[in-house]
Amino acid sequence: MGTLIGKIIVEPAKVAAGQPVFVQVCGPNGQPLTDPEVTVSMMGVPATERYMQFATPGTRKLIIRAVRGKESETAEATIEVEASTASSATQILRVKPVAGQPYAANFRVGVPPRLRPALARATALASEAASTVEAARPAPPPPVAATGKPVAPVYKWDFGDGQTL
Repeated sequence: MGTLIGKIIVEPAKVAAGQPVFVQVCGPNGQPLTDPEVTVSMMGVPATERYMQFATPGTRKLIIRAVRGKESETAEATIEVEASTASSATQILRVKPVAGQPYAANFRVGVPPRLRPALARATALASEAASTVEAARPAPPPPVAATGKPVAPVYKWDFGDGQTL
């Protein structure tokens, strides 16, 4: 491509809505870009590699920019996002910075508000189809604690440096 950006890796190039896609910027040598003098941003976010998710189908064009001193280079990558099943649409991870705390973020997993009506319709159709099957197995009961109360899922975040949350 150029003297700063060699190629852009998009794996996989086609994903279903809600599935993660890995994007990595490589230097002219074809290896991941690690030069500390080169500042790279993807869609305005500083990063040489990122995992991304898209909630809706369509073609996504990513703009990647690399800068070293007065030298600047721009490249594009394309991701095809296909329609997904209702179950994978619930897997969107949203991250929002915490105001006044530069090293803190709020994480939310779930269906984006604009997709909730479509998910409700898809769930209703799936439920209707499942009820017409003669030998449908009942869903397993939700996990229950020794006290008899339902157990909420517990998420544990591992930051890779020995710290967990």
